[in-house]
Amino acid sequence: MRDYHALPKMYGTTLIFIAIIIFVPLLGFTAVLFTQYGNPENPQNWSLVMVIWTIVAIGITIFVMAIGFDIVWYHDKNVDDTTLDEKAKDSNFKPAEESG
Repeated sequence: MRDYHALPKMYGTTLIFIAIIIFVPLLGFTAVLFTQYGNPENPQNWSLVMVIWTIVAIGITIFVMAIGFDIVWYHDKNVDDTTLDEKAKDSNFKPAEESG
């Protein structure tokens, strides 16, 4: 089990919303990026550093959304986290000792 599955479902939902709030403007930046980068007629050219930072930021927001979706999906599938020993202890069907 991953360590972040112990986080409540609300944290996963919050991660998704924050990542979407950041991701949508980044998509707008990429539209401007491809029209202005390397255009010699435009004096406000984007530098290569800005291109790399935008691509890295998009990758990070996609990764954060993936973690949020994984937390929410884990809680939605109702996984029983009890171990086999805990299940055996709480079970009504215990092995009978043999009398010899």
